[in-house]
Amino acid sequence: MDDITPLMTIAQAAALLGLHPETLRRDIRSGKLEAYRRPRATRISRPALQAYLEQFRSPMIDAAGIGPEERRSVESGVEVALRIAKLKAMVKR
Repeated sequence: MDDITPLMTIAQAAALLGLHPETLRRDIRSGKLEAYRRPRATRISRPALQAYLEQFRSPMIDAAGIGPEERRSVESGVEVALRIAKLKAMVKR
């Protein structure tokens, strides 16, 4: 049983992402988010949540070379904004 991925409730996943639970329910119904559904017990795996987030990944962030650590760091926010602004300026030329 070691290979079973821990599952989260919709409320736990929504809190983790900072989204409203109804947003996740709507995306589960539309097929954007994979979930295990049983009556009154919908669960989401971490890999499914990661795949869901990848749908919203910004090409500008990828081009700026912003890694996971920088995404989590509040202090690097200004630096990240400057790099994105530079990339946008380069694209406009």
